[in-house]
Amino acid sequence: MLSSTLGTERLTCSRRALFGAASTMGGAMALGLKVDSMAHDGPHEFTADELAQIDEVVTGFLDSSGTPGAIVGIWIPERGDLVRTYGVSNVESGAAPAEGDTFRIASNTKTFVATLLLQLVDDGLISLDTPISEFDFGFPRSETTTLAQL
Repeated sequence: MLSSTLGTERLTCSRRALFGAASTMGGAMALGLKVDSMAHDGPHEFTADELAQIDEVVTGFLDSSGTPGAIVGIWIPERGDLVRTYGVSNVESGAAPAEGDTFRIASNTKTFVATLLLQLVDDGLISLDTPISEFDFGFPRSETTTLAQL
């Protein structure tokens, strides 16, 4: 587990989840996605100092990695949710993102699904040995194919 401190809250993240997030950012870079810094309108209890700290970490990562942009979501129980975006929504046009913009993530969907499934495995809710027939996807030979084989 990796951990960091945001204000008085201790945040933890498994290496697996971090890898998934990094892979997704890499995919966004490959797609040429770049989004402009703007805050989500949802209620949150993050201080101006914490927001500046988040911005510093994210922009530092983007600058050092050459990643053209990112969308960052943070949710802490009792403190609310925060979504911040960085960069522009289109590298060629330089257009800033607008509420409701859709980003094509293509094969990055695999990274999202794998990360979610592995988090469920970590939480003990499913097993990698679970046949995919238990999820009723309608795949052929699903009785003998497990999540680990996917």
